[in-house]
Amino acid sequence: DYNKIRDYFYEDFYELEKAYCEDTNWAAYQYDRPNHSDGIIMAFRRRNSSCKHMDLPIKGILRDKTYEFYDIDTEDKVCISGSNLIENGFPLDILEKYSSKIIMYKAL
Repeated sequence: DYNKIRDYFYEDFYELEKAYCEDTNWAAYQYDRPNHSDGIIMAFRRRNSSCKHMDLPIKGILRDKTYEFYDIDTEDKVCISGSNLIENGFPLDILEKYSSKIIMYKAL
């Protein structure tokens, strides 16, 4: 998976959910490549988090674009309008405690 995402680590970084010391929260980060209109989201459900769902406030989104999101583990894809993302965030489920997701996205 690292080879798929390594180029993003040199781009714009956003902390979407703060990584507090408590293990009851999620931690979520975004790397956005504005010149390519794409990026990745890395989200971590921590050990004692009771929350299975988050609406992540992703950054760098253009209202008039549609974005395709791709889960690199399940290979599921979903398209969401930029205006919907700006108003509601990116909906993400992590059903298992102490697990994570890496989501790639691109403007269509």
